[in-house]
Amino acid sequence: MKTIFLLFCIFIAFGLTSCGPEPATVSKSEFDDMKKQVGDAFQEVSVLQEYVASQPSYYLWLMDRDLDALEAGNDPAGSFTDYFMPSAHQALLVGAPKREVWQRIERAIQLADSGVYLSGYLHELMTKGGGKAVRAYAEKWLNPMN
Repeated sequence: MKTIFLLFCIFIAFGLTSCGPEPATVSKSEFDDMKKQVGDAFQEVSVLQEYVASQPSYYLWLMDRDLDALEAGNDPAGSFTDYFMPSAHQALLVGAPKREVWQRIERAIQLADSGVYLSGYLHELMTKGGGKAVRAYAEKWLNPMN
């Protein structure tokens, strides 16, 4: 969401500065109108953010995106401990089926078995105890009271 807002601000700034060689002048009423539009855009982004954050599919998509990136030889958006597992936890909190989350964790383990790791810590877990260690770590993350 921050990216959308940043792009919006750049678009507005570029639009104001690309009007020609002369600096753009804006009347008070135009400025007030633009200020209201920016405020409205903030509100719309906030509503969109709340909606997306309540969707299990969003968090599952975040997990898939990282795994897909690894499979394609690219870097994931974040690490196993600071990004992947928090996304898994949040997915469960907003109603994702447990099996869907665990399918993605198993996919991360399969990638690690083939030498492709989401992070150094996942590599460490795999070295110490293989998939069993990763599953135990994930279980603690997803069920902190157990």
